[in-house]
Amino acid sequence: MDFIKNDSGSTLSKQGLGNRKLIAWDHNRDLLYQRASVILNDAQAAKYVWGIGFHWYETWTGGAMQFDNVRMVSQAFPGKNLIFTEGCQEKFNLDSVYNWSLGEKYGYSMINDFNNGTVAWTDWNVLLDENFNAKLSDFGLARLGPAEGYTHVSTSVSSFFPWNSH
Repeated sequence: MDFIKNDSGSTLSKQGLGNRKLIAWDHNRDLLYQRASVILNDAQAAKYVWGIGFHWYETWTGGAMQFDNVRMVSQAFPGKNLIFTEGCQEKFNLDSVYNWSLGEKYGYSMINDFNNGTVAWTDWNVLLDENFNAKLSDFGLARLGPAEGYTHVSTSVSSFFPWNSH
């Protein structure tokens, strides 16, 4: 929170970049409500924050996905956007690529996240082609990238948020 209000947010504003969409937290659902509350209850930090990002890795400890935390943030801070920013198969095994349970996990997560106030959902997918060039995929739209001279690929899939690889 201090970094947002004293460094990143204020610096963006001073540099004429205050219209950039700053996403805070960007970690698991398990502490989503607690961390969002700390950040967004501080008016000096909250004024720079467009939304709160989160992941699904709270299940690594054997627990369930914590959609109640998404709902609580949505209800407590209705003017802020909730964005699922990362999910991938933990402990990936090539033999499980065609296992339906992974698709079921994605569907279950997407439905419950959207039902609890999430406004955008993306997966973290980076694939390499036969020449080791990165192929990025968001919502099934594969893009070659990054182009020579650039370090990131951005694919605008809606009018309000550029999807970036991270």
